[in-house]
Amino acid sequence: MKAKRGMLALVTEMTRDYSRGGYAGEAARRHYFGVVTKITRDGLAKEITVIGRGLTYKFPSHYGREKLVGLVGPEQVDIDAAIAAIEPIQNSGNAKTWRLWKSETEAVEFLRGFKR
Repeated sequence: MKAKRGMLALVTEMTRDYSRGGYAGEAARRHYFGVVTKITRDGLAKEITVIGRGLTYKFPSHYGREKLVGLVGPEQVDIDAAIAAIEPIQNSGNAKTWRLWKSETEAVEFLRGFKR
């Protein structure tokens, strides 16, 4: 699927959880929703801004930690409503609602509520 600016993207970041696994840490994954902000001439996502966090991920990833899992267009999902619902969940400055998606499946299930 070719990317277009404004599409929703699901990004998985491979990281280490040092609270588990001792000195070396335990392999962990974080899942974020973002918005495609830059694309290549071939239609591939080049940069994604994470909703509610202000982080930007560039693809291909420099160290290979971030992986673009999927893209969702406005013909499939109400983008504005989804962004409004995702922002308080992924906003790390809001301690009452902040959390990360446990898996890619959980994140995709959340988006099903905004299908067109």
